[in-house]
Amino acid sequence: MRNFNTVVEFSENDTISKKLVDFMIDYAKQDLSEKNVKKFSYSDKYTKEKKAEIINGFLLQDLERKSKFNVKSDFGGKIEDFATHSSVQSFAQNIQKVLLDAVYPYIFDNKLFNTIAEVHYAGFGDTFQIDLKNQSLYKVSKLGRRQNHALTQEKQDTSVSINTDRYAVTTISNLPKILLGESMLAEDIMTAGMSMLAKVYELVLLEFKEKTEAVTIPALFTEGAFSEKSFLEDLKVVKSYSGNTTPLLFGDTIALKTLLPENTNTRIDLQDMYNTVGYLDMWNGHSVVGFDAVASNDGEYGILGLEQNRLYGIAPTGKKIIHVALGSTSVKLDDGSNSANQGVLNTVSQEIGVELVTNEVLAVYKVS
Repeated sequence: MRNFNTVVEFSENDTISKKLVDFMIDYAKQDLSEKNVKKFSYSDKYTKEKKAEIINGFLLQDLERKSKFNVKSDFGGKIEDFATHSSVQSFAQNIQKVLLDAVYPYIFDNKLFNTIAEVHYAGFGDTFQIDLKNQSLYKVSKLGRRQNHALTQEKQDTSVSINTDRYAVTTISNLPKILLGESMLAEDIMTAGMSMLAKVYELVLLEFKEKTEAVTIPALFTEGAFSEKSFLEDLKVVKSYSGNTTPLLFGDTIALKTLLPENTNTRIDLQDMYNTVGYLDMWNGHSVVGFDAVASNDGEYGILGLEQNRLYGIAPTGKKIIHVALGSTSVKLDDGSNSANQGVLNTVSQEIGVELVTNEVLAVYKVS
């Protein structure tokens, strides 16, 4: 698993710093495994709750070392005074950023991104460029008896640039409570990381919908009652114009269950214990990939997902079809207390960009 340079440098700085990162990564692996995001191996020497307590303890030790302050000798044992000192808060801010970077590779290592998306990591303000191969075939023409050459053709490769925007979430951070053991830093880190994952997932869905809704070519767009024959004809067009590359089939998980296959007697239960993907993983020779929905803040218990009456066929270009650019992570703690309990405003921001990268020969089936 890839580690950011900031994480490597932080870990090499001191034994306590290394233990802080190691325990945070192990905590993340256990947390993600228990939430069924993905299964990781992790240490069972301590419970997850105990690991969170240990991380809090390492944080205090690391802050004392970096700030060159001692809670007992310099602040009379008063955690509140130590935690609200400006230099201590500055070091805490950097530690939180490093721990977020440490768990990101594990948070983004899930089924959706492993199947169809590739995550690119880079620094502040970087622009990402994805090279795209032209997969169409040459046109073969009949030569006249005196002709030496056929139609001159050249396949031009193209590139797609991904620009990032900065997204952020602001919460109340309470360093005194963390250092007192009343709040857990590990839980805050995982919540922030999973929140950013949900935002990226949302951007992926929106990008996918925007690009696929723009398809209007009659041979690639079908509307009406679902017919396996009609959809197979659309997929045949995609394959023919993509260098005979077999298209992948996409859709909302409910759409895949209710529309595929046409015969209701052979539909697979989403909860079928023998179907590890949760829906049809193959359909007439085409791999099937399902999109889950994500929570939306619009309306009570609203969700954002693909339409449940849409099916999509896309020929992969040799790379993953969706590329996610993750730029720099930053954490900002506002100076001064914003509440009576010494809580301060804590803003986690992330540069994010998303792009659908295909040869733009894709089929859309709108079922009515």
